[in-house]
Amino acid sequence: MEKGNYMKKTRKYIRFVLLMLFAGMISFSCSKEDEAPMGAVNLNIDLQNVNNIPLKTINGYLYFYADGYYNAGYQGVIVYRYSEDIFLAYELACPKDHDQAVEVDKSGLILVCPKCHSKFIFTDGSVFEGPARVGLRSYSADYDGARWVYVRN
Repeated sequence: MEKGNYMKKTRKYIRFVLLMLFAGMISFSCSKEDEAPMGAVNLNIDLQNVNNIPLKTINGYLYFYADGYYNAGYQGVIVYRYSEDIFLAYELACPKDHDQAVEVDKSGLILVCPKCHSKFIFTDGSVFEGPARVGLRSYSADYDGARWVYVRN
């Protein structure tokens, strides 16, 4: 009788350990696989500067590429004017293919990775369609209400 109880307990223990290992593998793969690398972001955008005119209107956007001149993330940052007082900023690196920068599609409402074809919603960076499982990395975009937009991570 004791041998039977021992075998049952051993099987339960083995199942428990295997279940925990499997659960750990799933949570690890889901949380890290699609995460885009983060680069330093420190942009001071002057809305009075002629180069930044698209950001003076609602739904306007500009790309700031990580090229040594700007501290603009890993691939770059896209800044989008959502409303009169709200600006949004996202990493351009696709979470699925880090070495590929996303681009605004022809409709102007979706960001698309030209390599894996993942699509992201412009207003919140979430995945709309495609193999990417996480949205674009977002950055803080603060507007002073008059002239400057500050984008940071």
